[in-house]
Amino acid sequence: MTGAPEPLTSAELAALRQAGSLNHPMPAPADRASIRTRARTRQLLTAALTVDQAAARLGLTPTQVGDLLARGALYGVVVAGTWRLPLFQFTGTGVLPGLDQVVPALPEGLHPLAVANWFTGANVDLDTGSGPVSPLDWLTAGGDPAPVARLASALRVSG
Repeated sequence: MTGAPEPLTSAELAALRQAGSLNHPMPAPADRASIRTRARTRQLLTAALTVDQAAARLGLTPTQVGDLLARGALYGVVVAGTWRLPLFQFTGTGVLPGLDQVVPALPEGLHPLAVANWFTGANVDLDTGSGPVSPLDWLTAGGDPAPVARLASALRVSG
């Protein structure tokens, strides 16, 4: 099938409007959730480290970084055949403490942006007494990774 689709008849348009469709104009592209998600994902993965960059940052060889990825001690996403390691998991001195216990608990198939948002967003189940903190802040402060791993395992893949 080639060419443009045939336009809808007036009866088809009326049926769609009556069913609740076509009642609101499409938002501008910049306001569409799908476009914003793609842009934020691109930002996340463009800023992410390659295996070589992560190795240099951590004082390891690329093979050692590959081993950490394979064990789930680092979180990575394959983009066009190349590993990308989002920055949220790195501290000024190394890797987020307890990450090796949390990453393996993450369900397979989670969108990288969902993982990044989960790590950086406040979680009511991680309360330090002065309010909820993100898994990232909890682990950075030296919190026990076990509750974070339990919360990670409870995440659900949508789709």
